[in-house]
Amino acid sequence: PSETRMDATKRVHFRGHAGISFWKGVEVIKRAGLSLSQQQHILSLVSFHFDFFNLVQPERSGEARQTFYDTFKGNKRLATDLVEHFLCDNMGRLGMHSEQAQFKPENIREWASPFIANLGPLVKRETEQEVIILAGLPCTGKSTWVAKVFRELPHTYISIDSYIAARAFEDETSYDEAWPKHIKAAEAHYNKELQAAYKRKDPRIILDRTHLSKKARRKSVGQAPKSYKKVCLLFVAEHDTILKRNKQRGKEQNKNISEEIYLDMMKRFRVPTYELFDYIEWIWT
Repeated sequence: PSETRMDATKRVHFRGHAGISFWKGVEVIKRAGLSLSQQQHILSLVSFHFDFFNLVQPERSGEARQTFYDTFKGNKRLATDLVEHFLCDNMGRLGMHSEQAQFKPENIREWASPFIANLGPLVKRETEQEVIILAGLPCTGKSTWVAKVFRELPHTYISIDSYIAARAFEDETSYDEAWPKHIKAAEAHYNKELQAAYKRKDPRIILDRTHLSKKARRKSVGQAPKSYKKVCLLFVAEHDTILKRNKQRGKEQNKNISEEIYLDMMKRFRVPTYELFDYIEWIWT
């Protein structure tokens, strides 16, 4: 009940359902025997469908064009399928309100088609400098992946978790106890190290934190110099697998995250788009 609300028309709304459905849906999609590209496409539809509904509200029609281009550039298929998803999801809803007449289901394709037609291809950028942000829930394997892949490659690694773990060691306390005490200092240290790396023009910067929301990702790469190629690696794992890893990590490192916190994290999640990045890759763990 705490995750729902009822509007004036007595329709029930599930808060954060797009993000939660993405992570809960990973296991279901993997069981369907689909290719990785098909799984990625379907999960992206799930993640974006609520944002798409907000995008086509009448009061947003003036700003919708640029938002549409920024969100879906390089992915006409996703935008096209979201229109059809929108039609299925909203049959019977939009016609109930006269002020939404221009957005009745029969008009959505007409509204979206010129936007989709003008979505251009992605332009590949090859530069000597890159900033790589790791995105995903805790225990999806981000830090483990970096340790394996970049172990012998030069890079600048910046992590909130690493800072707090070091403080916990110094205080001779657990990570969970150190987190509330040091999180503000950890954030300040992260930002300071990031700005210093940009100023030095370090060739490869890896930013390890959850980066679940568009806002969090923009904060990390928004100030990157134009010379940097912006890369996002999204780490994806089944929900039950994540919880098992979290439980094991709690035993081994005294570092545990409650299911309630996981739920709050999932609510904030949106699939990364090329609005902020030059290259995106999903890492299935």
